[in-house]
Amino acid sequence: MAVDKLQSMRAFVQIVDCGSFTAAAERSDTSKTLMSRSVAELEASLHTRLLQRSTRRVALTQAGERYLTHCRRIISEIEEADTEVSNSQASPTGTLRVHATPSLGQYFVAPAAVMYRNRYPNVCIELALSQDAPELIDSRYDVAVQMSLGPMPDSGLVAIKLGTSYSVLCASPTYLERHGTPRTIEDLQAHACTHVATPFFPADRWLFDGSEGGPAFPLPNVSFRANNAEAMAAALRESVGIGPLPAASAIESLKTGDLVRVLPDHRLQNVTLHAIYASRRYLDTKIHKWVEFLREVIPEKLAQLDMALDV
Repeated sequence: MAVDKLQSMRAFVQIVDCGSFTAAAERSDTSKTLMSRSVAELEASLHTRLLQRSTRRVALTQAGERYLTHCRRIISEIEEADTEVSNSQASPTGTLRVHATPSLGQYFVAPAAVMYRNRYPNVCIELALSQDAPELIDSRYDVAVQMSLGPMPDSGLVAIKLGTSYSVLCASPTYLERHGTPRTIEDLQAHACTHVATPFFPADRWLFDGSEGGPAFPLPNVSFRANNAEAMAAALRESVGIGPLPAASAIESLKTGDLVRVLPDHRLQNVTLHAIYASRRYLDTKIHKWVEFLREVIPEKLAQLDMALDV
């Protein structure tokens, strides 16, 4: 694309946004004549009228409306490319504010933050952990690491997929010695079942193998509920019953033997991990580098988790 064509496209968008040639010229610190010439050259190259002019305002033609959409996209992609290249040459500095749920934060995000800080020592990381997803812009977090049951809903934010994980059923050795070890999903009916009350689990059943078409176990009378995986892990270690834990929350207790995996041939529904941030435009170097770093280390951590669980 020739530079003058791009400049004409920018002028066209500016005129539409400002509502007149005069206002666009003032905002761009240029002349009304130059603005008019840019649009005229654009229309001549397209053999199509884009704007209807009057003495006070301009209005888009139908062709102009369609062309405006393409212009905005092209300009945005060029700005994003320029920003990405500029960011790749800069060294991250300043404070990076990150949010994650406790299970994601403790197993994935906190270790990654230490590694990131070692690579970029001029960045100070503020990591906040809580169960509830924050309003990213209002809360002033730069990046949130979140889970979803599928693609993130369209919220105007940028969501970068980092990988997928799942939950496993666990119980303490003491509980299983007292009550026996279930061999099938149906055997769970005879056991005290616990539940993690989060948006990622249906309130009345367990879904196995990450698929709506997989086995579903309707929960009997639940013996214990918690809205936090770490609290659930503590209760399971105290032999409260059998319950689901995110793989990242379960792994340490499984390694030490404080918990045992129940029905090891099954796992509960998949969740997708995302890095969420506000905008691709003019992205700060520390945010850009952090997201790229997460895309590097989280899949590796997930693979290590699978190996540890023999998945």
